[in-house]
Amino acid sequence: MKKSRARLTVILASVLFMVAACYDTSRPDRPARDPAQQNVRSHNSNSPGTVSLTYENEVIGTEIEDGDCHDPDCSPVAGGGVILFSDGECRLQAVDAKTGKRKWRFAPEKGADYFPVVYDGSAYVAVSKRLYALDVKTGRVRWKRKFKGYVNTPKLAGGLLLFTANDESIYAVSAKTGKRKWRYKTEDPNCTIFLADEKRAYIESECDIHAVDLETGKRAWRYDTDGCSPLALAASQGMVCAGLGDGTIIALDAETGHESWKLKTEFDTPLVRADGDSLYFGNWLRLQAVDVRTGEVKWLSEKGYNRVGYITAIADGEIYFDDADFIYSVNALTGQESWRYQRKEWDHSPLVIADKKIFFTDGLDFYAVDAPTKKQLWKIKLNEDNGVYTAPVVTSGAVNFIEGCAVMSAADIKTGKLRWTFTP
Repeated sequence: MKKSRARLTVILASVLFMVAACYDTSRPDRPARDPAQQNVRSHNSNSPGTVSLTYENEVIGTEIEDGDCHDPDCSPVAGGGVILFSDGECRLQAVDAKTGKRKWRFAPEKGADYFPVVYDGSAYVAVSKRLYALDVKTGRVRWKRKFKGYVNTPKLAGGLLLFTANDESIYAVSAKTGKRKWRYKTEDPNCTIFLADEKRAYIESECDIHAVDLETGKRAWRYDTDGCSPLALAASQGMVCAGLGDGTIIALDAETGHESWKLKTEFDTPLVRADGDSLYFGNWLRLQAVDVRTGEVKWLSEKGYNRVGYITAIADGEIYFDDADFIYSVNALTGQESWRYQRKEWDHSPLVIADKKIFFTDGLDFYAVDAPTKKQLWKIKLNEDNGVYTAPVVTSGAVNFIEGCAVMSAADIKTGKLRWTFTP
């Protein structure tokens, strides 16, 4: 029961996009870069090709053990031929995706962990009260900006970086220059940016949902949730849908914020996911689908799951999620279970689905499973002293995963053959 509560807590945390970080402001800000002398073991000299992602490279939260490097938010990210990750020693490492050689590292503050966002050749990193833009290939600081509050990991929308700074505000700055475009006051220090489309950012502020115009920073609309905190938002077909803490699902018109429909579910904390004209949600024993425009129930699955929480991915007509014992594939049209894959151990990493494959750890093994059939494609034996707690990332024809807090490996997504291993 203790593990179940811990696991559910982290899943909710990942949906609310909350990040963990520790800070020590005793050192001045300065970027630190390394020469190319690396601790790299090469496993394959062939240059990997570019992988075409059939599935979105998506993540579900997992249980957090002691130490920030076990936080799913510390999962590596890829962009510009580089893989970035926080190494557990308060340094941001940048590794060449093809060779495994370190390109640079960044450590402006003692005691900080880094959750980078990569966009258009830059890596954006929040450190204490500063936001940095780094050249993803060299680590050179393109710009940095200081704020009054502690900056949280930004989200990208329309060329803007959106973030909170623990001062009851949402900020928008230009991703190119770092120049502030607007500031939106929420009167809630714990406000969260759930999602954004091409016009608006949608924000949870304790008992409200705000829509903020991306161009002006002015409020487009505000919806009072009547004391029930929104736990997740999803947008599709011109609707913004939210799961509330009392088990209610609401659907709001994205343009006006007017309530289109409301549905009371049997779930305490429904975590919503939209795809096309359907909205999917569930909790604990069941999964449900409704029409995103009308709220009409399409199907309700039979009981039979240990926990239905956040849905990892919806692809090729299938819904993928997991619980403590199984990975599931459910038909998105009917709600019928297509297959379930038995796990051996409780201790496992988040799921990532890419190139019609599911990548995950189970105990001390790292697996690739065929998504349409659940057939095991390959597995890698991990070091018994390390586990994989963060989500892997797929890029350049390889799946890249971190053992423990710092050892990064790249395996060919088709064969599982290791290409290289990097140790800071």
